[in-house]
Amino acid sequence: MKRWIQCFFAVVVAVAAWPAQVEAAAKDEPVPLATFFKPTELQAAALSPSGRYLAALRGGIAERVGFVIIDLEGKEGSHFISASPRDDVDSFEWVTDDWLVFEVNDPAYRGHGRLSRGLSVMSRDGKTSRQLIGRDWYKGRERDVFRRNVLTPDYYYIGGGAPGGQAVLVGKAQFDVDGEYEDSTLYSLDVVTGVATLIESAPRADDWRFDGRGRPRIAISTKAGQTTISWFDTKSGKWVELLTAPTLDMPWWPLAIRDDQRLLVRTADADGYSQVRDFDVESRQMAAKPLLTTPGFSSSLMPLFERESADLLGLHVLVDAWTTSWLDPGMRAVQAKVDAKLPGRVNIVSCSARCTGGKRFVVHSASDTDPGMTLLFTPSSDEWQMVGRNRPGVDPARMAPLQLHRTKARDGEDLPVWITRPRSLSGQPAPAVVLVHGGPWSRGATWIWRAESQFLASRGYVVIEPEFRGSEGYGENHFRAGFKQWGLAMQDDVSDALTFAVGNGWVDPQRVCIMGASYGGYAALMGVAKDPNQYRCAIAFAAVSDPRFMFDFFWNDISTDAKSYSLTEKLGDRVKDDALLAKNSPLEQASRIKVPVLLVHGEQDRRVPIQNGERMRDALQKYGKSVDWVTYPNAYHGFPLLEDQLDYYQRIEQFLSRHLK
Repeated sequence: MKRWIQCFFAVVVAVAAWPAQVEAAAKDEPVPLATFFKPTELQAAALSPSGRYLAALRGGIAERVGFVIIDLEGKEGSHFISASPRDDVDSFEWVTDDWLVFEVNDPAYRGHGRLSRGLSVMSRDGKTSRQLIGRDWYKGRERDVFRRNVLTPDYYYIGGGAPGGQAVLVGKAQFDVDGEYEDSTLYSLDVVTGVATLIESAPRADDWRFDGRGRPRIAISTKAGQTTISWFDTKSGKWVELLTAPTLDMPWWPLAIRDDQRLLVRTADADGYSQVRDFDVESRQMAAKPLLTTPGFSSSLMPLFERESADLLGLHVLVDAWTTSWLDPGMRAVQAKVDAKLPGRVNIVSCSARCTGGKRFVVHSASDTDPGMTLLFTPSSDEWQMVGRNRPGVDPARMAPLQLHRTKARDGEDLPVWITRPRSLSGQPAPAVVLVHGGPWSRGATWIWRAESQFLASRGYVVIEPEFRGSEGYGENHFRAGFKQWGLAMQDDVSDALTFAVGNGWVDPQRVCIMGASYGGYAALMGVAKDPNQYRCAIAFAAVSDPRFMFDFFWNDISTDAKSYSLTEKLGDRVKDDALLAKNSPLEQASRIKVPVLLVHGEQDRRVPIQNGERMRDALQKYGKSVDWVTYPNAYHGFPLLEDQLDYYQRIEQFLSRHLK
């Protein structure tokens, strides 16, 4: 065996044994809390453009998350590179075989300023590095930053540039005099010199789509509730408007550039489920037959280009789980081999700049009970090598299976429900947690290992996660059915999901707690106000306590444009719908709440400012209700500090134990 493999790889003989290789743990003791929430050991891995080198982003070395760089030909020694004594590498991408760009995160940051992830570049050997985009928004506006030739934090990384070159694409956010975002400009940034050059051919926009050679071909702009899609016509050398429509009523959405004549776009069928079609930009005609359909889902779709040829090879598609639909027959054959070796799992295949006929492939494989492992696959020899596991301390045999069910809400509408049931249950009804996702106009769960639901299941609770109407991912009709339904049909869907679980004999209806964050926190509070006898307790983190506060608190980070257009249509008009919003305010109904409430907020939260929590706390105390009020000085709309996150879930464990067991 080559020595570089001995340093960082373990060659595996029996594929079936891979998920079982975990750190020893006492089977009769609960899985330690930190096992679920501590940073993953292996976070990402990618081949260099030539395929000769492998970079793996991993922690547990020198107390920082950094790169392990391996020469797969064994000619250079392997080594670990960290970003700095205090920063973890957060994400990375190869630019050439010699250079990588990466963003960073300070896991112990306790400042209350605005800190971005910036962008830095490092040579493969770790001997040369430089900061390309600064991180501190305050310091970024000081003039001395320009002497170091570092871009200010209003620049942000977009992706790779032309194949084979040493430039990447970055955007620069533009703001008005009130600090409101307007749009962005597009730059090419040479990672070696640090020089950013404005791409004058690209219009100011909110987003762009690039062809396989890194050239902007589509510009997307949203203003005043309208979205405009423009196309760069190579014949005329000008940008041409293809579509302007209300943002929430777009008839199609651009995914990728097929060639100089065609786009790949996402449309929807009569039920609102996703389709992928070709669109001819010259004739403005949509292909009659879709290339891909996803019945039951309005899928997230990510195009996959081969860097070397610039060909579109396929798409990553999210249905119940992530999968890949390959257009290229060679990659379909590789995927088939991977899936045959690792059946019943989510297997994501990535390659170097050359995919078709590539020597090696990186495979990330995971499931609902296994956080995942990364493998190196060599098709010519059918050789499989372990790069590492995301969470070696997690024993898949002790994790709870996750299943997606489709049931009907009380009005007959489709209601997807995710159920996580502990393996230890003997078949008798068990205590449960109804876990409501945030957003609310987002997707809640995916068939994959997830820390929060697995933690709750490990403590003996059935976890019920409703994809209530308004949730994305289950059809446009399901999404739009949630408009102006906070506290109404959306809340009824949450109750109907619980009824479904109880009806199947999984849940003891007398021992149920409702829990969530952000909108999920609102739903937890509204659940115990609207149906006071349905739950034994409620846990609300960063909860909206009154829908009107989404408009009234001008110091939140929701833009004026969003408050004036999308939020007005999806949540309600602040003036015309005032009575509706007030009626569905947990704050206004605090007197109806009968059960104990754990109310938690981050003091630095700008999405849902802490006044939401303070006013709800005061209302509950006014009416003599049981409320545990907890704040975290360094938390935002989430937990940047692991110690705070662990403290939060420890409190949840204790709270549930008091009220459900």
